[in-house]
Amino acid sequence: MEKLLFLINITVIPIIWGVCITSGVTFGLYIAFQRLDFSKMFKANSTVQIKVILLFVSLAIGCIIGLGFGILLNSILNLF
Repeated sequence: MEKLLFLINITVIPIIWGVCITSGVTFGLYIAFQRLDFSKMFKANSTVQIKVILLFVSLAIGCIIGLGFGILLNSILNLF
């Protein structure tokens, strides 16, 4: 029973950390992208489209970084 709980902890820890890292990176990237001027690439008065594109781009990059961190943490935990 203790070994089963240990295996559950090993598999859950990278997932939890991956979600936390993904959320933080996504929020940080969204704030950073809002500081840039994208109005030259889009038509006038298209702020909603710019925000939606920035949200999806920051979410995609955040998921990639969070997934990479989760895989790295899982690999480190499997060494021990």
